[in-house]
Amino acid sequence: MDFKILVAGADDEGRRLDKILKSLLASSSQGGLHQALRKKLIKVNGAKAEADRRITQGDKISVAAFLLDDAPHASPSAAQPLPYKIIFQNEHICFIDKPRGIPVQPSENSSESISQTVARCLGTAGGSLSFKAAPLHRLDRYTTGLLAVSKSAKGAREFSAMLQQHQIKKLYLALAEGDLAAAERWQDSLAYTEEENSKDKSGFHTVEFTDTGALEAKTAITEATPLSHGEYRGTRLTLVQYCIETGKKHQIRAQSARHGHPLYGDSVYGAKKNESGFFYLHALSMGFAKDNSLGLPPLITAPLPADFAAITGTFKRNVR
Repeated sequence: MDFKILVAGADDEGRRLDKILKSLLASSSQGGLHQALRKKLIKVNGAKAEADRRITQGDKISVAAFLLDDAPHASPSAAQPLPYKIIFQNEHICFIDKPRGIPVQPSENSSESISQTVARCLGTAGGSLSFKAAPLHRLDRYTTGLLAVSKSAKGAREFSAMLQQHQIKKLYLALAEGDLAAAERWQDSLAYTEEENSKDKSGFHTVEFTDTGALEAKTAITEATPLSHGEYRGTRLTLVQYCIETGKKHQIRAQSARHGHPLYGDSVYGAKKNESGFFYLHALSMGFAKDNSLGLPPLITAPLPADFAAITGTFKRNVR
């Protein structure tokens, strides 16, 4: 019988064998995996192994070739260059400059997503059998700017922990309708609409506001600071810097509209449609603690897109 030998990488260290196999052989049931182990169709270092065995880096997992027939991505793939501008990267994490119009996760309305591209280009980063490189947070399809992508299990784990513990300072820039006169701090309770009630008929889920006591409510806190004011194609606009204390879906878009300043062109949240057909929201920067566990610099910044910068070039700066 033909066997294929797979070598465990650093990110497989300490993981249970059945968990690694489930990642490799996604189409196999738990019972099927256990049966394959009993029949020695899967072995570790040439010997029979139990499902709960903890794997060590360098372990050789032999898998009967026919079990891999339906698992084209079972073998670690060689890394390929990402087709995006890289702002910063190390062995654990990569920060890309997300282009406008590409969804982070797969969508019925797009042939490709950043998640799919990352999986194809970075594959099982670091030679891991079980870890897959992936985006670590979401940005809307038309939002540009800084997006973090994991390159190791440690990178995914530590970055996610930083997010949950509010240890990352995230700043955004956006064009908002009207004149926001002074800095404001917004705290609202958000809930998601059902798909059939969505303002966007394509099945796009939006956010609505609800009572603080509602079970489905999620608190969203945003600081909005006006940087400059101007007019573009007959519409008064403010360039606003947003600092989000929480990271809820559509938080900036929904809260900005709620407080009288929908993002320019964001018709889903009440703004007038503009000639470009999209809103202008940019993930500007992320700030990290000086001695963070991932070796990240204190500040990582993504440049403003040229069309966005061109609009604000003639704006009058806010006087404080």
